[in-house]
Amino acid sequence: MKTSRLLGFWVLFLVMIGAMGCANPCDDFAERVCERSGTHSEVCLKVQEQAANATTVEKNQCGRALKMGDTLSKNR
Repeated sequence: MKTSRLLGFWVLFLVMIGAMGCANPCDDFAERVCERSGTHSEVCLKVQEQAANATTVEKNQCGRALKMGDTLSKNR
């Protein structure tokens, strides 16, 4: 019984780690840009392409840009 709970914990833990690794803040950023500019606009298509090929550094920058945008929206 104890072994099955431990195994279940590890499976859940690995799934959570995998899900976190897939998160790309640049995809979220691109989604927001596309909402404002239109899904077929040139800007939207360019940002989506850049998000798909984002490096780790660029993903961190996208995350910071999203946080800054959220902060500015809250302080209006």
